[in-house]
Amino acid sequence: MRDRIRTLSGSLCTGFSWLSIVLFIVVILGAICPLGAAVPATLDVAQRDAVNPGLGTPPPEVDRTTPAATWRSFLELGAKGAFPAAAHCLDLTEIPEDRQFEAGLITAQRLFEVLRALGARKDAVTSDTPEGPLVGGKPANFLVPIRFDRGGLRGEVWLRRTADKASGQLVWLFTRRTVSSVAVWYRVIVRHQKIAGGPLDAGLGTVPDGLDRSTPRDTFAGYLDACRHGDYLRAAFFLDLGAYPPARQPAVGRRLARRLRIVLERTSWIDVESLSNDPGGVPEPGLDDDDELLTTIDLKKTKVKLLLHRHFFSDGSWAWTFSRSTVAAIDPLYDQYGFGWLGDRLPAVFFNVQMAGVALWQWTGLLLLLVAAWLISLLLTPKLLAILRHGARRTKAKWDDELVAALDGPARLGIIATVLFLTVPWLGLSGPAARTIGSIWKLLALVFLGWVLSRWVDIAVSVLAKGAAARKNEMARNFLPIFGRVMKTGVWAVCIVAVLDSVGIRVMGLVAGLGIGGVAIAFAAQKTIENLFGSLAIAVDRPFQIGDYVRLGDHEGTVLEVGLRSTRLRTMDRTVVSIPNGTLLSERVENYSARDRYRYRTTIGILYGSSRAQIELIVDEIKKLLLAHPRTYHDDVRVRFARFGDSALEIDIQTWVLAHGYHDSTGVAEALNFEILGIVERSGSGFAFPSQTIYMARESGIDPELARKAEEELEQRREKGELWIPEPPGA
Repeated sequence: MRDRIRTLSGSLCTGFSWLSIVLFIVVILGAICPLGAAVPATLDVAQRDAVNPGLGTPPPEVDRTTPAATWRSFLELGAKGAFPAAAHCLDLTEIPEDRQFEAGLITAQRLFEVLRALGARKDAVTSDTPEGPLVGGKPANFLVPIRFDRGGLRGEVWLRRTADKASGQLVWLFTRRTVSSVAVWYRVIVRHQKIAGGPLDAGLGTVPDGLDRSTPRDTFAGYLDACRHGDYLRAAFFLDLGAYPPARQPAVGRRLARRLRIVLERTSWIDVESLSNDPGGVPEPGLDDDDELLTTIDLKKTKVKLLLHRHFFSDGSWAWTFSRSTVAAIDPLYDQYGFGWLGDRLPAVFFNVQMAGVALWQWTGLLLLLVAAWLISLLLTPKLLAILRHGARRTKAKWDDELVAALDGPARLGIIATVLFLTVPWLGLSGPAARTIGSIWKLLALVFLGWVLSRWVDIAVSVLAKGAAARKNEMARNFLPIFGRVMKTGVWAVCIVAVLDSVGIRVMGLVAGLGIGGVAIAFAAQKTIENLFGSLAIAVDRPFQIGDYVRLGDHEGTVLEVGLRSTRLRTMDRTVVSIPNGTLLSERVENYSARDRYRYRTTIGILYGSSRAQIELIVDEIKKLLLAHPRTYHDDVRVRFARFGDSALEIDIQTWVLAHGYHDSTGVAEALNFEILGIVERSGSGFAFPSQTIYMARESGIDPELARKAEEELEQRREKGELWIPEPPGA
């Protein structure tokens, strides 16, 4: 007996020793890492593109630089009733910008009353540095000032450090989850309402494992996932079927879940990521606190709101489901947007099998619509073109007939694109698939437009080349093909840019990159671009035409060709000179062929020793010649005995010759020269040569008699006041 007691005592001591060791380890671990701790030690800074842009600029009295500053600002502003300012302390990111002011005002007022009911004090938060509380020397980036358990409802009020990317500021805000929980806190803590709890869809049985209905986003994502797998019984758990007897709920739930999917696919694509991921949802003015709006669908003359509703259970937990009013509207919506008998009875494989996010029945519909569009284009294109040709034949112009003929190929593509644009929306494709189909339609439309415009450019070039203006301007005819190629390149470039933009490629970045590359290419090909612009300037300004005789800088000749890089001249030596077009922009261009008349100007020297009568006869005969000649401009004829030259008596001759060109003018000048030569010969005089004559003779002196008479004449003129020296009389 004593041995048994001793053995039992030893066992108890050993047991207590192990228990002590275990308790010691638990205490140590509990001190290091508290058991059941649901709050992490640190969090990352919350990132926001812009903090509450719908509220505008925060007023000066709002201080959000530290946790304590945000906490004090909110309580002080709430005590003053300044809730529009207090709303700046809330993270309203999930609320649309246009509703942030109204929702922020209501939420700030309710949160203040909740905090006041919980006895919140201004000194409850003491961390007054921008970093906030530190854990292990690192910022925790969050703070929980209050935890509570009231009326079976547990909650935590959180502050979190948030980055405003728009302004670059770091601020402390009440978190999104706190904002989404304010509505239910307000009902329980302030208004002392009991949350009605009870069973949900008891006829469906036990909730499947892994079915998450804790947030609006989880509910909608779970519903879509169940529908994609064809498990409409699982999808029924996301509907509030409380209006139906439990025995009917499985069958009714499957049917309604399937019909709702078809309605959503054919009316509104909802982005799952746009829904709230907080248990309380997004506060929305005009809706019940436990409702979340998905979308609005037209039903005949009314609008139906598709809502998610938060259902509470007896244990205080909850589940988000499609609301009872939404479930009641599924059948009327399906009658308007569904497929009737076919949609209810078509094999499930057509709805469950998906490729690239598109169901099998939708792929089948796309194929059928494409075939139908092709057949319709075969039927309509000839009739449409016949109508257009009939209208074109009623005009005298021929270019409109060519425009209609150019539509033969593109018209079919345009009809196919139009039919698909009008019919594909009936397939109810989801967002990504709808955007892809929309991009394909835009691609077809742009290809049609580019195809038509490029053909019309060819027709326009052909019509211009046959026009009267082009027939008179050979250089313009040479430039028309180049102009056509440039225009078609521009048309397709615009279409390609539009296509890239429609498929989501950032065209501005691409254009900027091309711009930088274009600058580099422009520097490298500066001369080439200068010559190209020079050719365009010549085509527009038209300083000369093909075949004109011109002087370009130091070069003179007949224009043979004007190209994109250079202009070619045939010189008088029969050589071909190429002059860069860029050089012509700054060079002096003299066009001899463009003159309406050519100046004839010369000076002839008559021999010294010719009599006055001979000179007068020569001048008189030359004037008569120029005024009587049929190829001279009679209004401007000048023939003057101009000067006593060093070796000749010089006569200046000037008039204008009427000629069709430079070479023609030289022929007229030649004929005039021969006539003048004959006049001089007939006068008995001759042409002088530059020469000097030396007379070897004795000085004869001045005639005394003539000198005396000259002095007497001078004295008489001075006495009578008729002497013109130093100025004419009476000047």
